[in-house]
Amino acid sequence: MNTHKSGSNITLSTLRDIKQRGEKFTCLTAYDACFASILSEAGVEVLLIGDSLGMVLQGHDSTLPVTMDDMIYHTQCVNRGNKGSLLMADLPFMSYASETQTLENAAALMRAGAHMVKLEGGAWIANTTKLLAERGIPVCAHMGLTPQSVNRIGGFYVQGRDTAQAQKILQEAQLLEDSGANILLLECVPKSLAKTITESVNVPVIGIGAGPDTTAQIMVLHDVLGISPITPRFVKNFLAGSKNGIPGAIEAYVEAVKEKTFPTNEDLYPGDYIKDIAKKIVERKNIKDFKNFNKVSEKLTRESLKFSIELIQNNLNYLGIKHDNFVYESQIIRNELVSKTI
Repeated sequence: MNTHKSGSNITLSTLRDIKQRGEKFTCLTAYDACFASILSEAGVEVLLIGDSLGMVLQGHDSTLPVTMDDMIYHTQCVNRGNKGSLLMADLPFMSYASETQTLENAAALMRAGAHMVKLEGGAWIANTTKLLAERGIPVCAHMGLTPQSVNRIGGFYVQGRDTAQAQKILQEAQLLEDSGANILLLECVPKSLAKTITESVNVPVIGIGAGPDTTAQIMVLHDVLGISPITPRFVKNFLAGSKNGIPGAIEAYVEAVKEKTFPTNEDLYPGDYIKDIAKKIVERKNIKDFKNFNKVSEKLTRESLKFSIELIQNNLNYLGIKHDNFVYESQIIRNELVSKTI
């Protein structure tokens, strides 16, 4: 159902009602007035003015160089073309490091046309979330893979694979809801964790690379249109099958999310096989005692995964094949390079 057909603007109440009914809504990034108009007319409920513009528009290798001036400018552009979607704008890197800075920058985005702001983090942004909520600024808390923390994380790696990390993310999700977050966004977490969080909180949950069970899906516009130079495996090119160009591609994306045919139910990050690779690492290190292997395998997961990734990347680089910076376990296990090289 196209929630724009009623002619009313999309609000947080609209999104909460969608979750209550067990339905889905859609989100896409937008950076200018033209695409904002196309997306909102196609029925996309939420437009994210994302700091991803640093990568897809400005050509940076991360979102870190994006400034508040950039975000304000693009939020103003999107606002001019919007036809009733809810506008969410990113607070860029280090723009919410202090209370004063947070309030000033969030207010600037709201004045530029945003209806809510998005910030990245876990428990440490609970106070910031509460600060904004108390002052009437709606908040989306971005969890899991947080691109602004890429240097701390060490890359674009899936989060929440092991039990301890998954439990931490779940607890932090509940904390952020209690602190006043109106929406949660989960990026690159196992689908089982995304489903648990979605069922454990009352607010809508948006997913990207987090399986089909979240309340909504979000994609980078350039990925959906198949024009990004590097795209993660959970992305689908909707333009390729469109008979009506870009508008048709966006309408197809909206329909696929609402009909629950996208994303598929495939587990992007199956975890069991990683123990097999970990076992090979143990064997290579001549560790003879496997009695406690299950206990130590999780400790070896990170090392074994890194080892496998390096093997694949080295071979792909040698062959001159472009590869994704994102790490997906199912890609590793299916890649013949691993079995041939280990």
